Amino acid sequence: AQASLRQSSSRLPGCPVWSSRQPTARNYLETMPPPEGPLTVDDQGVKWGEDTFGPYRVDDRIWTMNEIRDHPMFMEDVPSDISDNPELLALQSLIYDGQTREELAEHFKNLGNEAFRSSMNKISSQNALSAYTKGLEMECKDDALNAQLHSNRAAVSMRLKKNDKAVDDCRRAVKLDPKNTKAFYRGAKSSEALGLTEQAVKFCKGALESKPGDAELTQMLKKLEKQHEEELEHARAREEAQAAEEAKFVEAATTVKSVLGKRDVTLGP
Repeated sequence: AQASLRQSSSRLPGCPVWSSRQPTARNYLETMPPPEGPLTVDDQGVKWGEDTFGPYRVDDRIWTMNEIRDHPMFMEDVPSDISDNPELLALQSLIYDGQTREELAEHFKNLGNEAFRSSMNKISSQNALSAYTKGLEMECKDDALNAQLHSNRAAVSMRLKKNDKAVDDCRRAVKLDPKNTKAFYRGAKSSEALGLTEQAVKFCKGALESKPGDAELTQMLKKLEKQHEEELEHARAREEAQAAEEAKFVEAATTVKSVLGKRDVTLGP
């Protein structure tokens, strides 16, 4: 683990020589080719070699352990922010090169789906969330695809107990694609979790419009409507009780005022 690791004398400093074996510090060193021809050193102390293609810079400084860990060849996990990693940015540009916004959005949607299904832990959920968000940032013109990205991101938010964010994504999804049944369904479930039963009913009705006769959705709507009616009944009962209390207070105040008036007693300034 403490072995020194030196970079290859190549045209792309910092890029390792690829081996068919599992990359380690030991076999990395074994695959490093020697510099071609004599080396020269310029006034800045930079070493240069020369071959049939012309002069090239030689970078043979010792790598730090951080540089090794940050190199794509030795990474155990890809960081969420790669803006300060030129090697990953270069690989990313190769992946994106020549693809349309729609193709890139589809690519990130698939990455998000894979992360979402791979595990229910927080890291996988965050990776899925990032992928769906990146897909939306592509700003493609396919409304149905954008609706899927919003709906799928809502599913991640529901898993993370962020139901308010899930509802926001579901609203956007159904506006983009009124036939996206999953977005309506997730909007209904998230709204119910937030105690917004009336809103949940509306989402559920939207789901049934896109998928008429669905047994699960029909059962869900009956449950929500019953729950909403019970909530309305409780609200009416609270209003009636409050009104009765206010009426008692007014009646008591009127009685006291009448008694005091008969005795020529005045309260207040």
